[in-house]
Amino acid sequence: MKKTIKIVVMAMLCPFLSNRGGPYKKGKQQRPITIRPLATLAFREIRPKKLFHSLTILVSAVMFSFISRVKGQESYSNIQSLRIGEKVPENFWKIKHTFFGQGKITVHDLSIYRGKLLVLDFWATWCGSCVAHMPDNEKISTELDGIFSLVPITREPYTKIFSFFSNNDHVKNVKLPTIVSDVTLKEFFPHQILPHYIWISKEGEVLASSEHEMFTKENIRKLTKGKTVLLDKKIDQDINSPLYLSKEIQANVEVRQSTILIKGRIKGLPTIKKTRSIENKKTGVLYANQSLLRIFADLGKGLIPGFNRKRIIVEHDNHTPLQSDNGELGDEEYYSFDVNQIQLTDSILLEQLNLSSGFLGRIENRKIACMILSKVGSIQKLASVGGKKVNGLFEKDSSYILNGTIKAMVARMNDIDIPLPLVIDETGISERIDISLKSDPSDLKGLNNELKEYGLALIPQDRTIDMLVISKGKTVQQKSTEIQKAGL
Repeated sequence: MKKTIKIVVMAMLCPFLSNRGGPYKKGKQQRPITIRPLATLAFREIRPKKLFHSLTILVSAVMFSFISRVKGQESYSNIQSLRIGEKVPENFWKIKHTFFGQGKITVHDLSIYRGKLLVLDFWATWCGSCVAHMPDNEKISTELDGIFSLVPITREPYTKIFSFFSNNDHVKNVKLPTIVSDVTLKEFFPHQILPHYIWISKEGEVLASSEHEMFTKENIRKLTKGKTVLLDKKIDQDINSPLYLSKEIQANVEVRQSTILIKGRIKGLPTIKKTRSIENKKTGVLYANQSLLRIFADLGKGLIPGFNRKRIIVEHDNHTPLQSDNGELGDEEYYSFDVNQIQLTDSILLEQLNLSSGFLGRIENRKIACMILSKVGSIQKLASVGGKKVNGLFEKDSSYILNGTIKAMVARMNDIDIPLPLVIDETGISERIDISLKSDPSDLKGLNNELKEYGLALIPQDRTIDMLVISKGKTVQQKSTEIQKAGL
C-alpha cells in the first residue's frame, strides 16, 4: 500500500518534476512541460496481482494532475473575437494549450511562435479535406521552418486524436504537434466550416482567414518578405439555415415551403448533407456541392429498402450530370439542393428535385438480370469463430470477412466499384460468418469455386424488383410554358 501511495504522489508531481527548465524566472523563456509515461515505474514497483487496481489509480492521478495544469485555458472568459486587420491581444500569447505530437503531450502557450508569421490550421478527424492535406502541410512547415510556424488546432480530445494518429495510415507519420481539446482559439476566430486557416503577421496582426488553397510556399515566402499577398477571404456559409435567406428575414417570418436548386460549386460550403428538424420532425434538407446522381441516389435509400447504386437505371442519351460523381466533377457540374417544408418526406424531396432539375426520377418495378446468392451445400465452414469484426472483402491486399454477416458481404458485392451485376441474397443465413475470397470479382467462375467451399454460389437469374429509374423530364419553367400555350 505504501508503494502504491508513493507512485500516486509521484504521478501527481510528474508535470512539475519533468519541467527541466525549472521554475519560471523573469527574463527567461519558459520551456514546455512534458508529461512522461510512468508505466515502467508501475510495473517495477507494483506486484502483478495488484497491477490492475494500481494502474487505475495511477492513470487517474496522472489525468488529475494534467487537468489541473491545463485548466488555466478556461480561465479567460472575456475573449473577444478578432477581425482581419486587428492585432491579437496579449492574452492570446499567454494562454496555455495542450499539444499532442509523436505520442507525447506538452503544455505551453503560443509565445514561442511570436515574432514570425504564424498560421493556425483548425481541423477535425471527420474533416476529409483537413486529413488529406496533413502530410503536405507538414512538408511545407518543415521546408520553411524558421521563417514561419504552422499550428494545427482541434477541439477534439487527446484520447480521440491519439487513436486517430495511431490507426490512420495516411497520417501516422505526421510529427507536427497539434493543439487538442481547444476551448479558446475558436473563440478568438469563430468559424463554421473546416478547414479554417488564420494568418497572423510577425507583428501580431490578423492578416486573413482562408481555405487550404491559399496555404502555399509561395504565399508564405512573400508574406515573410513583407510583400503584399491577396489571400482570398474564406466564406463561411451557415449550413443550419436555408442558403438564400438572411438571418434577419428568418427572425421575422416562418418558412412554410421553399425549394432551391443551384448549379455550380458554391465556395464556402463543403460537400455535405444536412438535415434540419423541429421536435424530431424533418423540416429541411440541404445537399451541398454534390453530383446530381448522388442526390438522386441518396433519396433512393429512403424510398427502396436495401437500395444500392446498382439499383439505378438512367434512361437518357445525354445524361452527363447523372454519370459524374463527386470526385470527378468540374466546378460547373456541382449541384446544391435545399428544401424546407413542414413534415418533409423523401417522396416530397424526389418530387421537388424532379421539378427543379429537368430529370424525372421514380420508383418502378423492373425485370433485372441479377446474381442470386444461394445456399447450395453445407455451410459449416462459413460459421464464424468470433473475435474482431472485419470486412475487408475485395480489398487490395486482402479479401476476407471475420465475424460478419451475409448482409455485409452482399453490400460489399453491390458497391459500385465491384464488377458484378446486382447481387440479391436468398440464402436465409442470419448467423455470423467468416469467409475468405481471393478471386477477382470479375472472375465469376473462380469466385464461385471459392464460394462452393462455403456451401454458397452466385447464380445468374432475372428478378422483378423496385428500381430507381431516371429519365429526361421537364423543369417547372418548361411545364409553365406548356400550360400557358395550352391556355392560349
